[in-house]
Amino acid sequence: MLNTYEIVCSKGYDPETAKAVKAVLTVAANADAAQLEEAGYVSLPEAFKQKVLGAVDAIA
Repeated sequence: MLNTYEIVCSKGYDPETAKAVKAVLTVAANADAAQLEEAGYVSLPEAFKQKVLGAVDAIA
């Protein structure tokens, strides 16, 4: 099983960069479980995924 960590600032981005950071993290959090498993990862538990998406939404 593989681990990854994404560490980003919650503010201070110009609008286009903030949009891009949010997009990348949203795609990662919503990745297809079957594809993740094939690559050696597991999907986020739903409760944690919602916390992650809430934090992503707060990026400015």
